[in-house]
Amino acid sequence: MQHLAAGITSWTAPDFLTVGAGSLAVTLIPILFLARRRYLCQAAARWPVYPCSVLDSRHLVRRMGKDDPSHHELLVRFQYTVEGKAWEGDKYDFSPGSFPPQQADAIVEAMPAGSPTHCHVDPANPARAVLRPGGFERVGSIYSLTLAFSALAMASLLYGLYLSLA
Repeated sequence: MQHLAAGITSWTAPDFLTVGAGSLAVTLIPILFLARRRYLCQAAARWPVYPCSVLDSRHLVRRMGKDDPSHHELLVRFQYTVEGKAWEGDKYDFSPGSFPPQQADAIVEAMPAGSPTHCHVDPANPARAVLRPGGFERVGSIYSLTLAFSALAMASLLYGLYLSLA
């Protein structure tokens, strides 16, 4: 650990600028992706609600590799009508991640094919609909960590600017 501290104290302004700019660039992609998800969650809560019918609901279990933990996905297809035109959707919520297995099972059980429910439909784009406007709460901690890392990157960048101007 002492070696690491000695290495950082010998950094120059270009070192801090390079690390800060590179780290900031890397964190901007997930920040923008997650910010869009958060916006959609908030916007969908204000979209008009329409009756819809569940076409299919499944709990899918996927593995990325033989030693990887399971990734539990939820597939819920539904049909709704807006201004006389039929549409199909497949978004349960706006979360990009995996569902806890018990939660996925409970949702599938509560929404069998043919069951009536309601969906939130984007008035500007009726092809976009979601059954539950939330989902961001499951990725909020990732968003917070990404923002914290971005703040460290920005601090490195600003310190590098400070050193280069001093």
